[in-house]
Amino acid sequence: MNDGSRLDDCGEAWLIEHVFAPRYRSRGFGRFGDDSAVVLNDLGLGEGSLVATTDPCPPPAVFDLGYEDYYYWGWLSVIINMSDLAAAGARPVALLDSLELPPGMRLGELRRLLDGIDEAADACGASVIGGNIKESARLNVTATAMGICHPRVLSRAGAMPEDILMVIGPVGEFWAEYLDSKSGVQSFPKAVALPAAQVSAGPILSRMPGVTSCADNSDGLAVTVTHIAARNSIGAIIEVDAIDFAESVRSSARKHGVAPINLAIGWGDWSLVCTVAPDSVDDVRRELHAEGIRCSRLGRMTPQPGLMLDDGANLLHAAPIRSERLTKDSWMTAGLSAYVRAVLSWKPT
Repeated sequence: MNDGSRLDDCGEAWLIEHVFAPRYRSRGFGRFGDDSAVVLNDLGLGEGSLVATTDPCPPPAVFDLGYEDYYYWGWLSVIINMSDLAAAGARPVALLDSLELPPGMRLGELRRLLDGIDEAADACGASVIGGNIKESARLNVTATAMGICHPRVLSRAGAMPEDILMVIGPVGEFWAEYLDSKSGVQSFPKAVALPAAQVSAGPILSRMPGVTSCADNSDGLAVTVTHIAARNSIGAIIEVDAIDFAESVRSSARKHGVAPINLAIGWGDWSLVCTVAPDSVDDVRRELHAEGIRCSRLGRMTPQPGLMLDDGANLLHAAPIRSERLTKDSWMTAGLSAYVRAVLSWKPT
């Protein structure tokens, strides 16, 4: 690539590795590449670290199902940032939002957007403390969230071969409800419209030394596990038979003629993926279950690089479905229907 190259010829992954990483890898306490950044590494008096994250929010997928209420856009803009804080092990404390508003937007629509932002922040234990508004040809919503990590900040780095992969939160429910709603089987797809960030789980994982790494799962299981493996120069195996899919996910998969793993392999579930030392798995599961937090074994890390899938009979290569920005075939460019086809047709080889 040269300076005359178009960004959509480069792609998000190339840009991060070759443009942003050389500039910023040594900053932020050497934690470039995680879901959030450390702002202050020591707040003093044993209070931990201040972390922050920022993300723009695309139009929510629930709009594609006919639920075009700006409340859901506001809600999602908060959850995608709170999920990043959860992956760091943070307790959310504050949120700033930047709203680019079309002049023709109705006042009632703005109020609904703000209701979604405020109520999602409240649900996560954070306060909306400010932001910015400006005019724009179309609505753009960006939020910045801040939280406190104590006693440590979790990272994608730290996973070791033989660590156990766990997933905390929903597995496959987003696409199960999306497809069921699209086909008229389900009336209101709550997992699509009102996802929840795993903010209660993050601080628990932070306190448990057996948790060796953690990442937000908003890009889908295959991409998230690949990120953890690559960050630690090791590999991973997703064990299909180990995953505790909800019966609603299994039922939806049967209706649509796919395996349940297809409904979890893409983005949409606002869960966490973490690696845990083998002798700490029972302790982590017990602590999470005591707080009513769902978790499931997902697989294991391996010394050999790459992502594999164990279907109970074969060990197969599992290429992730990437939702990479700044590429010509990303779902943001090609459209949501193209991504849905990719999810339904995904097969390990």
